[in-house]
Amino acid sequence: DVNRGIDVTYNHLNRPTKVSFGPNDYIQYTFDATGAKLSEIVYKGGKLFAQRHYIGGVHYEGAGNDNQSGANNPAPPASLAFIKIKEGRVLKSNGAWSYEYSLADHQGNVMATFGSLRDVNVYKACMETYDANKQATEESTFKNIYTNGVNRRSGLFNNTKPSAENPNPTWSIETNGAYAGKEMGPAKKLPTTTAGDRVSTGDHINMSVYAKFITPTSGANTDVLVGSLVGLATTTFGISSGETAYSGFSNYYDGGVGTVVANSGAPKAYLNYILFNSTYTSYQFGFKPVPSSTFEKLELDLVVPGAFDGGSIYIFTTNESNYFTYFDDIKIVHEKANPVLQVTQVSDYYPFGVPFNTWSKGSVSANRYTYQGQENQDDLDYNEYAYKFRMHDPSMGRFMSVDPLAEKYMYNSPYAFSENRVIDGEDLEGKEWTATKDKLGMINGFKWDAENAFDHNGALKEGYYQAAIFFQDKNTWQENKSLLGDLRDDGGHNSFNLGAATATVYGPGGSDDVTNYKATTYASDQSKFGTIASGAYQAVHANHKGIPALRLTSLDNVKNTQIPTIGKNPAHTDRVPGYADGVDIHFAGRPTKGQYFTGTFLSNNRISGVSEACLLIDNDKWSDFISNFDGVEKIGIGLRRNGDIPEDWYLPLNNYMPAEMDNTYFVPPPYIPKYK
Repeated sequence: DVNRGIDVTYNHLNRPTKVSFGPNDYIQYTFDATGAKLSEIVYKGGKLFAQRHYIGGVHYEGAGNDNQSGANNPAPPASLAFIKIKEGRVLKSNGAWSYEYSLADHQGNVMATFGSLRDVNVYKACMETYDANKQATEESTFKNIYTNGVNRRSGLFNNTKPSAENPNPTWSIETNGAYAGKEMGPAKKLPTTTAGDRVSTGDHINMSVYAKFITPTSGANTDVLVGSLVGLATTTFGISSGETAYSGFSNYYDGGVGTVVANSGAPKAYLNYILFNSTYTSYQFGFKPVPSSTFEKLELDLVVPGAFDGGSIYIFTTNESNYFTYFDDIKIVHEKANPVLQVTQVSDYYPFGVPFNTWSKGSVSANRYTYQGQENQDDLDYNEYAYKFRMHDPSMGRFMSVDPLAEKYMYNSPYAFSENRVIDGEDLEGKEWTATKDKLGMINGFKWDAENAFDHNGALKEGYYQAAIFFQDKNTWQENKSLLGDLRDDGGHNSFNLGAATATVYGPGGSDDVTNYKATTYASDQSKFGTIASGAYQAVHANHKGIPALRLTSLDNVKNTQIPTIGKNPAHTDRVPGYADGVDIHFAGRPTKGQYFTGTFLSNNRISGVSEACLLIDNDKWSDFISNFDGVEKIGIGLRRNGDIPEDWYLPLNNYMPAEMDNTYFVPPPYIPKYK
């Protein structure tokens, strides 16, 4: 991609094995022999930045070496991050599992994720000034970045990694115990005034900051502060004499500091915390010394003991030496012990998949399976979706490699995404467009609407149905099969084109009362009889040659049995447009013991499976099929043929949406006629 400066290397399966943004910035992919992705490794600035490994739906993730000292701190191995399931993800955090659910639209586009998860608050500061709003947020979140009109930033050293929004990071916080006002660096207290950050038993608090020091050329003194540090700490946190918190610091802080030791040859500079109980009569102290003259990560981890429930924790950086010590990229992660139902991520999408109005909680691993449920490759601003067979660039609305089924779709560009149909369908694995489907895998026009189905008298409203049938033709009808019924002992079970269509029954028993049946929707001899057109109809109970059946009627009038056909009906050429009368849904059968079973048509001593334009159901399952409609007066009917939606019908925009409710009813499929 010359425009984006990307060079892509493909394997023999047409899958990308390396996406290069430059000599030191690239993504490496590994696939198995079937094309399934096994790993994704990201390098940034020549160093390992992120790693992901895939075993089916099981995802392992690991950070890269985010430390500038490189080989001194090799990247940790990837660990189990989550398991992808149909409903969303099962997340693992601190040894515990929790479910995160995805709310998607009819195309599978994830609009929101939510779950009963351990609430996590993240506080971080990179000390940069490129964005005024972020700068103000950092300065209000942490003490000692910009305090009392004094900017504590220094441009001498920096640990923050470059990014697209901040390509030239510059700042860190400079500390030195020999300079008034520079004895302490970034600091924060929990809880703040926000109720959600209360410190509770079992909470997990992780604290980290990057730090480095410079050894003075002469007069080095690792401890220039003499006396108590209480005044520095209480001043930083705005604690006045006489407050309970002040007594806590006065009674315990110096005692905690007495346990602090520095690394050999290093200054007395630290990441610290002091945890108090709710009455400030008990404390727990922790520290991590600055170890090196290059930026390294200082990290403290704490699980709040039961005795400190409802207490307060003060987290701060200090420098008691005359060594200039620099702190950068401070981060505090406060994970609550008790799960809370919460939204973790939301997004909208432009038609080809570019996200907008996005928001993420940030404390939960981001769900990358978003547009049409495909994984977004967002590292290094790649921003393409990884379908099974090809990568899709939503900014262009095109795939980045040739369609593996290009010869099957000669009319279509081999790079076109979803045949440019991005409203009523989705792209199937990067190979071909397919209409949106319901939970049984059927193209569907029905929608749950139990809350609005009844009027104030409890009567079912016009246009609602207690049950419905959706016929989906598969374009596999063969003429010779319609004429192979013969008088065979198998009763024609393997003929009549049964299975050339599927009839999905949405019964009156609730959201799980959904069953598929083999069917056929074409006339046995299309040169003699009409074939029903795609659309929306109704059906009522009737008899077909003395056998129980369902009779199709118009959507407007249950007494109108004239059903439109594809083109003119050869049996009634005088009718314009074509239509058929007495179109029934029945089973395919044959003469047995002198009884003329429904669904047969005798022609030249051969038995056909369709009476004129009727719709056939598998005879072996007929009893089960027709029993779905016991006590049901009117039934909603939808019929769909691929590539054969008449111009005077709209396609459905909304599909089958389950709602776990009693007395569930259905609205007809939303094929709304333009003209009547």
